[in-house]
Amino acid sequence: MAGFDADGIVEPLDFTLRPYVDVSGTITEPTSLQVQAFQSAVAQEVERGRRELGIGGGGEEMTNDQFLAVLGKIDPERTRAQVKRQAEIHSALCSGKPTAAQLQKLPHRIMSAFSKWLSEELLNPEAKAGAGNVTPIRSKAAG
Repeated sequence: MAGFDADGIVEPLDFTLRPYVDVSGTITEPTSLQVQAFQSAVAQEVERGRRELGIGGGGEEMTNDQFLAVLGKIDPERTRAQVKRQAEIHSALCSGKPTAAQLQKLPHRIMSAFSKWLSEELLNPEAKAGAGNVTPIRSKAAG
């Protein structure tokens, strides 16, 4: 009977933020508690945004006037605070590499892509070994 060998089950979380920020490396594999804290923090941020902007959580469609009223509440200070919180949440998940300060320097679309990549790598259902089968999972970033 074969034993369990954790080495090679998942690909390393290698990243580079160049040319936007001069940093690259490998993110330490997050613990279950870090992933849970990340998910909770993201949910809290969504709720905070709804509350601050006066958006209901029922999934109802907004009228054009309601949508314009929400847009009118978004200001640079609120956006800066949200970007800072988002960077802190992601950096904590990555055990501080990259740092929140480094993530805050990324352009909006690059940060969005980094966030999506990280979430897919960590929360992808394919990453769960089932029925005793342990299959190496290649990082999407690795091709």
